[in-house]
Amino acid sequence: MASKLLPDNPLTQRARKWKKDQGILSLTFDELLKKIKDKEFIAEQKVDGQSAIMEYKNEKARFASLGGRIITDIPVLAEIELILKKQDVKSALMVGELAGVENGKIILFDKTESLIKNPAKEKDALHWFPYQLLEINGEEYGEEFETYKKTWPQIVKLFNGAKRIESVKSETNDLKKAWESYVEKQGNEGLVVRTSDNKVYKCKSTFHYDLVVVAVGSKKGKNWPKKMIGNTLMAFMDENKVFRIAGEVGTGWTDEESKDLFNWAQKNKAGEDNTYIWVKPERIMEIEWERSNIRPSKAYKYENGKYVQVDNKPVGTIVKPRFIRYRKDKSVTPKDLRLTQIPDFFSQSRAIKKMARRVAHNFLIKEAFFLKTANLKEDIKKSQKSNRPSVFLGGLCENDGWRKKLKKEFKNFFFIDPYDPDWKPEENIYNELAGIMLADYVVFYKGGKGSEHEQEFMDQTCRDYKSFDDFDELVDYLKNIKKTAT
Repeated sequence: MASKLLPDNPLTQRARKWKKDQGILSLTFDELLKKIKDKEFIAEQKVDGQSAIMEYKNEKARFASLGGRIITDIPVLAEIELILKKQDVKSALMVGELAGVENGKIILFDKTESLIKNPAKEKDALHWFPYQLLEINGEEYGEEFETYKKTWPQIVKLFNGAKRIESVKSETNDLKKAWESYVEKQGNEGLVVRTSDNKVYKCKSTFHYDLVVVAVGSKKGKNWPKKMIGNTLMAFMDENKVFRIAGEVGTGWTDEESKDLFNWAQKNKAGEDNTYIWVKPERIMEIEWERSNIRPSKAYKYENGKYVQVDNKPVGTIVKPRFIRYRKDKSVTPKDLRLTQIPDFFSQSRAIKKMARRVAHNFLIKEAFFLKTANLKEDIKKSQKSNRPSVFLGGLCENDGWRKKLKKEFKNFFFIDPYDPDWKPEENIYNELAGIMLADYVVFYKGGKGSEHEQEFMDQTCRDYKSFDDFDELVDYLKNIKKTAT
């Protein structure tokens, strides 16, 4: 197996020339319907993968991506070699999409990108979706619509019945049917449509987030001297009122709106650095995007008129975002800026939680992990068998007065309490993590560095928790749980 970055390789240059020659235009679905009126067309599923050109000669095949990566010796290439050799093909040049496939479904683009960079990890997961024939057995083909229409069946015939090679699906009669089938039902990212006047269009599904502006920039950009902004830094707000950064938005507004944002930022500063003017979190925008990747991102608390950076937290970062409109009907609250706007965020969170809970159960059954804190271990085991809601208590360890008050007032809860005046990290860490992952609820009252590390662990494993600096607010929170549990 080999995956090498060779941007000056002739095959890479050929791939880039093909991309440039396509001249693909992006349209909305309604715009596309108008463009194809009274024209012959081919509408294809748009696979969310990496465009790659495949070269076959001397019975060996290889891929070149637009990014300059040359890939050889992976199962899909071996299958291509076997198929083309059997059909007495001496040479071929084709274009398609490389994409990872799991359980019959195309995986997210960032996972495919990781596989392409390092195919050795899951080399059998990479599939190829060919759609354009450029050359076969020395005969070259142009990119005109009529040529494309004639060569397309050749690709389908060549790879019919292959395991890791799937010719992209197409529709030639009904564009709405293609959209419903390939995008809405099958979950492809959009359509590529070729028309009889030799034009190529792409139309993608777009999604929307409501996000708050936390900063404007760039102070180094060409618009800044004109008293116009170049971008806005956008964020979600989680249940703990932490702003999780989704990314920058740099298009969609008019010049007047750009000037308005610039002037507003001067009057509502919450800080300033070399790139941004940080602003009071007041303006909410509806942002359109094409792809969102779930990954850790910077996060901030807004306290006393300033942003304070905290540990990175998982969020849906935005790819190809665009400003749509202001949302004056929304408020800067965890509800209106919620993380549940992110597709699959909590389904992925549940998968991570499930894995973490499985690990936590393993901690309980392995005596070697538990040294001097057998009581906590037994408490965790009992909580799993109890009908009472379990609450993990984290935070302030200077004294246990606040813990005793809670246990006295809320006798209908099963408290998992790791408090130990002689606490030693190396003797408690596995118990703490097991309790955190297996409790029904996790709360923190004040606390120091240890609590911060535990909360960072929960953010990374997408575990829900509540943190309080006010004891009465903590009591009110538990009272609400008590009401819903009875």
